[in-house]
Amino acid sequence: MSAGQPNRTPAAEKVPPFVLDDRLLEQFRDLLALAGLVCESPDGAIHLLDEKRQGYIAFTGEKAVALPLDACLCSHTDGQKDPCVVPDLREDPRFCDHVLVTREPCLRFYAGYPLITDRDEKLGSLCLRECAPRQLTPVQQRVLGGIARQVVAHIEAMRELIALEAALRERDGRLRELAASDARFRAFLDASPVSAFIKDEVGRMIYCNRALADRFGATPEEWIGKTDLETWPPEIAEEFRSSDRQALEANKEIHFEDRTRGLDGRMVTWDVHKYPFVDADGRRSLACMALDVTRAWEAQQEVQRIQRELQTANEKLHTLSLTDALTGLMNRRALEDCLEAECARSIRSAAPLSLFMLDIDDFKGFNDAFGHVCGDEVLRQIAVLMQRWTRRGDLVARYGGEEFLVILPATDEKGAFGIAERLRQAIAEAHWEHRRITVSVGVATRNQHIPTTTEFIHEVDQALYAAKRGGKNRVCRAPSD
Repeated sequence: MSAGQPNRTPAAEKVPPFVLDDRLLEQFRDLLALAGLVCESPDGAIHLLDEKRQGYIAFTGEKAVALPLDACLCSHTDGQKDPCVVPDLREDPRFCDHVLVTREPCLRFYAGYPLITDRDEKLGSLCLRECAPRQLTPVQQRVLGGIARQVVAHIEAMRELIALEAALRERDGRLRELAASDARFRAFLDASPVSAFIKDEVGRMIYCNRALADRFGATPEEWIGKTDLETWPPEIAEEFRSSDRQALEANKEIHFEDRTRGLDGRMVTWDVHKYPFVDADGRRSLACMALDVTRAWEAQQEVQRIQRELQTANEKLHTLSLTDALTGLMNRRALEDCLEAECARSIRSAAPLSLFMLDIDDFKGFNDAFGHVCGDEVLRQIAVLMQRWTRRGDLVARYGGEEFLVILPATDEKGAFGIAERLRQAIAEAHWEHRRITVSVGVATRNQHIPTTTEFIHEVDQALYAAKRGGKNRVCRAPSD
């Protein structure tokens, strides 16, 4: 049976489906264990009225059993709001003749606390039974009353949760999965302890729960009756008091995120709600409820960190995709994109646009003689010289193998030829480790007879071939139309 689905025993046919939900049964087991621990009584039960109010479903922590009304002492608590505590059943005329008293298990003690919602709906009772007379201390009675209220709160929460899950199931699969996950998370929060306190108008602690005090290595008794200045260092006390005054002066709830340092030195992030209220005696007080959301905060920080790293990685990847790994120049893909843009700009502005293509002379022979490692070094040095002898705004790229291409915006044929010639001379006169390196260069300028970038590159390529055919180590213009 999966968690959250009702266990359809015969008893389940008599009660609403939410009563036997696995999650609620688990909560009942925890509450009965707490009641037994506080009151030192192993025989506790939660009795819920069935739908027709003709009997009970009794939960003892391990199983659910159907009982008729007259077979349970709890029938005496159904019509009242106050608990029914009987130290000795044999001495009480209401119970002395009951079958549970006169026969097995021969009960002697009974304590029943009615389970009543805020709408005065009577759900059943929380009870303790023992086979010997006894008394409950005032503290035990208060705790049992609190546990009874918790039973009611869990039932109410489960009703709402079941209703929510039913609504979510009507949606498509993905939304249902998301809603179910959210419902499980909400159910977890409903069952989780919340740190809470109440202060009077001057800031003196009236109440704080143990969940709050435990987080700071204290007990509620140490804090009750004290102000923040008597509990915390001055700078922390003033920070707490400042937010208290803000809620009191605004006379409405304030909601904020706060960070404090825990006993282990780790920063704890709190989701805090503070709000003023007036009690039954007309005294104005301040209440606070805080939930530890450190994990969510840290997860959010981690997500943001990962997003930043992913963005950086994507930017690097984009740069790498447009860069020649050996020379650090633009690669052919990037150059073609830039050439399309420059051609469009040249057409719009009627500005000249030129290209020159450079090829290393006899580079295959160099590689055969000295190896590809030395050849790669020549390519890198050529790239450095090209960047040095071109202008700011000229776009230099490795076009492939030992070919390089330069886009020269706003440059006519004469200007492009001059730049190409100076670069050719610089390469020919540079110091080379193994042997002299020369290049052949073709120059072309866009005109109305070169409508596409493909034709533009074809023109400059033809000029390069002309330089090769003409004896190499020279610059040639594309033939005029």
